[in-house]
Amino acid sequence: QGFLGEIYKVYSGNVSAHGEYFEEFPALSLLHDQGTLSFKVRPYAFGVTNIVVNIWGRDTRTNTLTADHFSAALALTINPVNQPPAFSLSPSHTSITVLEDQFTASGSPFTLSGLIATLTLGPPINASGPAGEDWPEAEQLATYTLAAGASRLFASQPAINAAG
Repeated sequence: QGFLGEIYKVYSGNVSAHGEYFEEFPALSLLHDQGTLSFKVRPYAFGVTNIVVNIWGRDTRTNTLTADHFSAALALTINPVNQPPAFSLSPSHTSITVLEDQFTASGSPFTLSGLIATLTLGPPINASGPAGEDWPEAEQLATYTLAAGASRLFASQPAINAAG
C-alpha cells in the first residue's frame, strides 16, 4: 500500500479510431500519470475523424483493472493540401531546333505534337475517404503556361493547348 493507505496504480489504455485516415494507427503510451498519443496520417488523406482514448487504473497487487475509467474523444481535423498536377516532357522533345527562315515561305507556325508525355492530375491513389472525401483529386483540370525567353525572336508568341 502507498502513502495514506492508497494502492499504487499503474495505468492501462487503448485507442480507437477510423483506420483509413492513418498510415500508423494511433498509439497511446502511458508512464505514471503522463501519456503520449502518436500517429501518422495517411498520405493524401483529409477529413474529420475522432480518436477515442480509454484509460483504466490497474491494481499492482492483483494486476487487475480497477473500476475507475476515463474515456475522451479527440476530434482530429486533417486539412487538405492541393496536390498540384505534374507532367513530363516527351524525351524526344526536350530540345527544338529550327532554321530562322524555315516557316517564312509557308506562313504556317511551327507545331510540335506530343510535347507532354505523361500528365498526373492528382495523387497516385485510387481511394476515397470514409466520409466520401475525394482523396485522389482526379477532377483537377490542367492548364499550361508557356514562357518564351526571348519574345522578340517570335513572329507570334509560343502557345500550348490543353492536350499538351
